Amino acid sequence: MVSKKQRKDNLLLKYTENISELNRILMFLKNNSNYPEEYNRKFTLKVIGGSSSLNEKLRALFISTMSSGAGRNLTATGKSAKNFFNKTKQFGSEKGNFKEFLQCFDKEITDFSDLFEYFTVKAKKDFPHLGKKKTALFIRDLNTLNDKLFTNYAVVKGELRIPVDIVISIMLNKIMRLSGKDIIKAERDFDLVNEFAKKAYPENPLLIEDLWFWGYFNQTGAGHNRVIGFNEDKYYSDQCLFPQQELENKFKEFSKLVNKE
Repeated sequence: MVSKKQRKDNLLLKYTENISELNRILMFLKNNSNYPEEYNRKFTLKVIGGSSSLNEKLRALFISTMSSGAGRNLTATGKSAKNFFNKTKQFGSEKGNFKEFLQCFDKEITDFSDLFEYFTVKAKKDFPHLGKKKTALFIRDLNTLNDKLFTNYAVVKGELRIPVDIVISIMLNKIMRLSGKDIIKAERDFDLVNEFAKKAYPENPLLIEDLWFWGYFNQTGAGHNRVIGFNEDKYYSDQCLFPQQELENKFKEFSKLVNKE
């Protein structure tokens, strides 16, 4: 079995070997970050829908997070959702105080870093089936819709993490030419990918998360044996993406970068 240290060393080695390709992709992500930003905002606005009170909006975002991905467990989801509802039901107005929101879970929480630690370590048993990826996704959504949720968001927010999933891991494996025992697996390598993102792009590590947007619409198939290429079916059937030639061209450009065409 390859250890975490070995996978980290192998990843950094491949990063060095393929740095020119990765830098071209990072430049593409940086120059086109408006597309995933708009997509994420449309998606999260769709999730909260006609919710009027803050507790309704928070619950909708939390349920959406819990329902994302594969391996859903209704019993675990129900327990987590109930505990979350009981913690946040006090927020009846349209918006709430950000600090009060954080401290409704624990008085010692002062930022997103503390909140992440709370869900994934301190209160892990109270929020089963949440885990690191979904916690990072929920916090990401809170950050995306902060103007719709909180009145005093101009505070120290703490670290945001990349919600590493199979789409992101497949893209990194493809870009970094990782194979066999060296491949990145989403759940196992959450910390590794987030650490690597800081190394690859210290200016804004979360830029690596945009690989999900560009990768999702450029993947066909299931599991780790997916074909990288523009997926027209996903493109035309997604509710939060409006087809336009400029965007289609961008997807195809990204595909060519990844495939080294």
